[in-house]
Amino acid sequence: MKRIGKQHPFTNKLRLLLFALISIFAKQLSAQDNDLFKKNSTSNNYQMEARFYYGFINNYHNELKIFNAHIPAFEIGFRKLTNGNQAWQSNYNYPSIGLHFFYTPFQKSSSLGNAYAMYPSIDFPLLASSKQLLNFRIGLGLAYFDSKFDPIENYQNLAIGSDLNAFVHFMIHYEMKISSLDQISVGLSLVHFSNGSISMPNYGLNLPLSSIGYTHQFKENNELPERKAMPFFRKEVEKNYRIDFQLGYAIKSRGIEIDSHDQVVASSISLLKIINAKSAVGIGTDFSYDESHRALLNLVNNQSYSNIELVKFGGAVQYQIQLDRLALNIALGTYIYGKEKTEGPIYEKLSLNYRFYKNMYASMELKAHAARAAYLAWGIGYQLHFKKSQI
Repeated sequence: MKRIGKQHPFTNKLRLLLFALISIFAKQLSAQDNDLFKKNSTSNNYQMEARFYYGFINNYHNELKIFNAHIPAFEIGFRKLTNGNQAWQSNYNYPSIGLHFFYTPFQKSSSLGNAYAMYPSIDFPLLASSKQLLNFRIGLGLAYFDSKFDPIENYQNLAIGSDLNAFVHFMIHYEMKISSLDQISVGLSLVHFSNGSISMPNYGLNLPLSSIGYTHQFKENNELPERKAMPFFRKEVEKNYRIDFQLGYAIKSRGIEIDSHDQVVASSISLLKIINAKSAVGIGTDFSYDESHRALLNLVNNQSYSNIELVKFGGAVQYQIQLDRLALNIALGTYIYGKEKTEGPIYEKLSLNYRFYKNMYASMELKAHAARAAYLAWGIGYQLHFKKSQI
């Protein structure tokens, strides 16, 4: 019998690349404060956070409704408050940078087992006063499942086909000080697990969660700058536009049989209007060539297709958050042309770009349809500025 969900050799390379990108993400954020910390060794901006979550598995696929249940989750992490010694920190109202360990036991489902995740995060202060704070957290990391899909021993687990998965966490949380060093918080989160269709099956898991947390600062620091409400869309740069050219490559699993991996080539051209040093909005065109579509089309029409007929073309709107050399892009698009239509007309993209040399950047991009991952692509891009950027 063919082994279902067996890892492709290329998966190990993607794991190393994913580890490397997350390391760059954490290093880039944490490095911002090094100079100030050396200058003022008495300052202590570190916090420890413990958080308890409770929520449910949001399964919109009929095959996964057997997993519907309320679940707990637990998290412990460390956060560092920024001081504003880098421009992006003051631009974003002095966010905090964290590293967290997340754990959830899927208590009512032995098929899902347990999930363990490690992820760096950044908390953006939205509204602030001396005693209260409203934050928006973005986190991206790696998750390990101890009970992935197996054709004999765990055939019901169609959600997770690999032991290593991407972990995405969005949370809005309200914090209130109860002493000079301690604070409590409540939050609402959306957690997503997926391997980007590198190994099948891969329906993925979405967890809407509520939480309560406790944060302790190791030492009082009165030198932290005052936080205020943060406007994301305040216009500061006049007539500043940019074109981004991007090319990416991915390996995805077509089905659940061994050696059923296909290549994906994706490219995009985006026109962005830079609003300020924090954000940009724009429109773009996306082209993708996905070898797995050949088999899907053959099943429907029982005929052969050329490579050019596997190309899909779409248009998207996007929003970009800029953090010095690092950028987070969120895009929503619709297909304009494509013979393969089983994925539906709408697609979403979430990507991290890291500018490593002048106008060149490396990219990790997750494309999905209705929150189901299509592929995880690694790429390179080039930025063409119409006017010198102030970022």
